[in-house]
Amino acid sequence: RSQSVSCGKHEVSLTKGRPPLVVEVQQAGGAKQQEIDLSRLALDPRKMNGKNVSDEISEEFRFLQVAMRCFAVSELGLIAKGRRVVNPSIGPSDMQEVALKHGRELWMGYLANLEVIDDGLGGMRCSLSLNCSGSVGLREMPVIELLAHIIGEDWCKGKAEKRKEAAAYYTSELEQTGNYWPRALTQNLMRTLNSEAGLRKLRVVVNYAGYARKCTVVSITPESALDKKFWLEEEHCNISVAEYFKRKWNITLQHPGLPCLE
Repeated sequence: RSQSVSCGKHEVSLTKGRPPLVVEVQQAGGAKQQEIDLSRLALDPRKMNGKNVSDEISEEFRFLQVAMRCFAVSELGLIAKGRRVVNPSIGPSDMQEVALKHGRELWMGYLANLEVIDDGLGGMRCSLSLNCSGSVGLREMPVIELLAHIIGEDWCKGKAEKRKEAAAYYTSELEQTGNYWPRALTQNLMRTLNSEAGLRKLRVVVNYAGYARKCTVVSITPESALDKKFWLEEEHCNISVAEYFKRKWNITLQHPGLPCLE
């Protein structure tokens, strides 16, 4: 919710049982620092006394580069990856092409570049060039669904049109494992999951304490949530991950037979 906040320190209430967050609000720089005059893009180099045009309008160029990426993300629903903008809905036109491994996809997009060029009349003008590009991406999905994608790769034999079918089948299989370790999680597959081609270094969102947190996966446990134990200082005992969630948060894990993300 948008509201006016005065400068100074403020306490922001979090979830029950957590101390408030202290935030300090400071006034931004003067109004002049927040103004961009795009009419400067029409500077006449013949009247600049030898000054470099690109240096004079570098701030305006940076503003336009950022504005284009923000518009693509907020208004068009695209994804910005550095200077590239990609569309996760556009992949290979030929569905018979071999799908990328480990749940990844090929996303098509463009690389935008602004530059000042000679207009042929003694002046300068701005030029926007868009170069088509491809990028490897991973759709937002539950981790159990991504695991099903990776397991199903042998079944679909790299065919993109079979990927959804394989993922749906193995997602159903994983959801029915209950307290048992899935047979599909072999040692070879666990090594893949613990690599950057699998789950390591992925950004994930967890939400079990009343608020969402973003974390980075560093490894996958070789044991299930039922068997993975750690020392709980407040109770002075070893406790399994599944038991901890039940005691601490009153949450019964849906798939305690699966490994844990660390």
